[in-house]
Amino acid sequence: MKRYKLFFAVAAIGWLSACDFLELEPQSEGELLARDALNTPDDLQKLLISVYDVQANFLGGQYQNLTELLADNVAAPVNNADYLEVYGRSTNFFNGTVGGVYRDAYITIYRANVLIESVDLISELTEDNKNRIVAEARFLRGTNHWFATRLWAHPYGYTPNNDHLGIAIRTEASQTPVARSTVAEAYDVVIEDLEFAMENLPDINSIYATKTAAKAMLAKVYFEMRDYEKAAQLAGEVIQSGNYALDNLNRFEGGGSTEAIFTLVSTPPNDERAQGFLGNYRSDVNPNPTLKSTLELFTLARQDTSDLRGKEWFRVLNPGESNEAYGVAKFDFNFMNVPVVHLSDLMLLWAESKARLARDLPDALDLLNEVRQRAGVTPLSISGQIAILDAVQKERRLELAFEGDRLFQLKRQALEGEISTIRNAPWDCNGMLLQFPVSEQTGGGFQMNPQGGCN
Repeated sequence: MKRYKLFFAVAAIGWLSACDFLELEPQSEGELLARDALNTPDDLQKLLISVYDVQANFLGGQYQNLTELLADNVAAPVNNADYLEVYGRSTNFFNGTVGGVYRDAYITIYRANVLIESVDLISELTEDNKNRIVAEARFLRGTNHWFATRLWAHPYGYTPNNDHLGIAIRTEASQTPVARSTVAEAYDVVIEDLEFAMENLPDINSIYATKTAAKAMLAKVYFEMRDYEKAAQLAGEVIQSGNYALDNLNRFEGGGSTEAIFTLVSTPPNDERAQGFLGNYRSDVNPNPTLKSTLELFTLARQDTSDLRGKEWFRVLNPGESNEAYGVAKFDFNFMNVPVVHLSDLMLLWAESKARLARDLPDALDLLNEVRQRAGVTPLSISGQIAILDAVQKERRLELAFEGDRLFQLKRQALEGEISTIRNAPWDCNGMLLQFPVSEQTGGGFQMNPQGGCN
């Protein structure tokens, strides 16, 4: 009883470690004892901030890096055995990096559930604040369930009814083992949470989730479901809101950006939320960073000599030597905000959705050209569904390089019948799924993924 009671006091200020989380066990069903630690609206707000805190750990680069390692933007990693295992598509349940990312996703979900179940315990909480707190918690819970589904399960559309295995869905503050849901069930929960958030979040909410952030995330969910009608509708509403504008190419450097729809904010001098990016890519301070670009992507980025992204986001390491490599300069910052969803992402999403639907093609081309012009590239003068679709896909690869987007676009293209392999392996081979951590083998009928490999 005392250990569980202590959890709430500590979680409220955001200091609980993943190991502490895994060791805690409630003494009986529903015995949360939140009344003893959550007594005021301020207590709830501190707990909410702690949920964002773990979300920032989860999305501080490590999740995104795992996705990039399975795709075709990064070269084989150096100095990191866990990353090399992911790159080789052979993860097992002892991979500590994979397990840590998975734990952070579910710590966020667990704390969000505690918040949702606790708001009615605080009599001083106004109805507006109750709705906001629950909406923020459901935004975080929904996005984390979605992010986990994307990486530990085959995509939506892999089976006709999406009855293939997804992840453990947790909508209660319980550590009771549960079996995996289907992907259809997982997406139902994600959409329900994001729709609630979209309806109940405020328009302005400091650095935290807003109504348009939920709408933008839901657009991304529908995009990967290949529901291009709904994706375009929601993305268009965010783009046309007038709240966001394209910024310069260093838009994620700490300090805020006009195109940030939802980011995880780093605060100098000590609170760096993007260490997974900065610690693995930066080649200005490390001559041999863990993660580098492939020659293919580097060549694509510098194909057009006027493209500032090729000049500013990449560098040649050891030029002319046998160990020549291609460094990433996109994250050369001391402090960086983590881009979760931003304007150029939605602009290209809208343009591709419209191209897929063969509608509003001139407008799709206009948005594509806005993104290109920001990078210093001459606007395209093309027409036709296929030409615009090809151009948008190329642009998306460059614009969102190393942000954790590429793998999911490749899988979506595979479902469209446009590709069959990702980095010389079948797009849906066993190794394209990460293995769950060994902690999931504790009961509840949980079924692990097939052991990796893409031979």
